[in-house]
Amino acid sequence: MAANGLVQAGYNTVTIDDGWSVRHRDGQSADFAKNRDNGMQLYDNYGNPVSGTDGSGNDPTSGHLVPDAGRFPSQTVNGQTVNGIQYLAWYAHSKGMKFGLYATATYTTCQGHPGSLGHESTDANDFVAWGVDYVKYDDCPYGPTIVGPDGYSYYPQGQGKELTKSIYARTQTFQRALDAATAAAGRSKVTLSLSAQPAHTGIPYLLDANDPARTDPLIVAAGVQPHQAAGYYPTGVWCGQVANLCRIGGDRDSELDGVLYNGQLQTALKYPGNAHPGSWNDMDMMFAGWQDVNGIWGVTDFNKGSKPFTDDESRTELSVLSMMAAPLISGADLRTT
Repeated sequence: MAANGLVQAGYNTVTIDDGWSVRHRDGQSADFAKNRDNGMQLYDNYGNPVSGTDGSGNDPTSGHLVPDAGRFPSQTVNGQTVNGIQYLAWYAHSKGMKFGLYATATYTTCQGHPGSLGHESTDANDFVAWGVDYVKYDDCPYGPTIVGPDGYSYYPQGQGKELTKSIYARTQTFQRALDAATAAAGRSKVTLSLSAQPAHTGIPYLLDANDPARTDPLIVAAGVQPHQAAGYYPTGVWCGQVANLCRIGGDRDSELDGVLYNGQLQTALKYPGNAHPGSWNDMDMMFAGWQDVNGIWGVTDFNKGSKPFTDDESRTELSVLSMMAAPLISGADLRTT
């Protein structure tokens, strides 16, 4: 990116997504127990807390996140040994770039690694110490879904222990932890990108009575329905207050329907309040310049979900995202594009 001019063009941040850590924190010698839906198994069939598969009695969410040394080995920088994530941050900075990392507001990530819920301060301090400039903060509820007394189905997170804090409250906690960590370190704030898709609903009858989303003026004024849970849906109502980037839709395929009026653009136009200095509506990664393994850029194949973009489609996508002040996040293989 530095060599081919992308950094000079403004693409100045590289981010590592889900899967960078091992599947347990450093307080455990083995991975935490998971249910059949890949969520953390917090309680056994008798209602007793599950303390980890090694039977050590430690809280399975205790300790620090540990980078996967197989993928990101430790390196020596200026005579000091640093972990692989810290090294990548240093290397990105040496190229005039910023470095981003993935975390979640839940017990487990979407790929079953430890999430940051309950350990916001620990993770925020570690990220800042490692030199992280940007955090993609995901929301990964796992099944099996439960049916509430109102007849609606809801996504839990962790077998036997459901979420009692809204995504609004959980994001706010992490945002404040990051701000405190950067202030203590005397460095600029970390950019927080919230990827809580509008389809993720909450569990209103389990939500804490003092959850800040219940009394937030924007949420109250929007008239969020009870089965949508305060602070969950729609994301566009409240996200700009607790994050810099606000994911306002689901994952897009490589076709323009997702970015035009049938998808993200319509939502972005509905919630313009998120677009202001320091906050932007995130319309998902771009497919401009993307190359499919079954074809080459600019040649359409028969798989609508994975076809390369034509020149006209790429220009249209870039134009729409630019007009909406959305972040330009490339989904292309930058080694070959």
